[in-house]
Amino acid sequence: MSGEGKQIQIGEGVTAVVSKEIYNPLVGKKKLYLTISHPGQGTPMRFSIRMAVANAYGADMKRVYVKSIRSEYGKAESKAIVNIYDTVERALKFESKYIIDRNGGVEGFEE
Repeated sequence: MSGEGKQIQIGEGVTAVVSKEIYNPLVGKKKLYLTISHPGQGTPMRFSIRMAVANAYGADMKRVYVKSIRSEYGKAESKAIVNIYDTVERALKFESKYIIDRNGGVEGFEE
């Protein structure tokens, strides 16, 4: 099932729409391209995006990593790329250490 067009509530007045979703069975990851609308607010934090995507997809936060967030100049809109791995082991094998660190690591997120 494709999640394209799926809306994810990130916070008060902050909504993300999945513009594209790609599953890579060899790596065991789903890559999401999000368009985030945040009128009157700054760009949402990685942790907020990560938590909202994990909740929307029923995934453990240890398997969800925000690769990038790009804010549009002069607009209350950002583009984000988020990876959801099938297992924590896959995430640790394929995700760059700096991305894992930028997302708060894997410690402290107990199921």
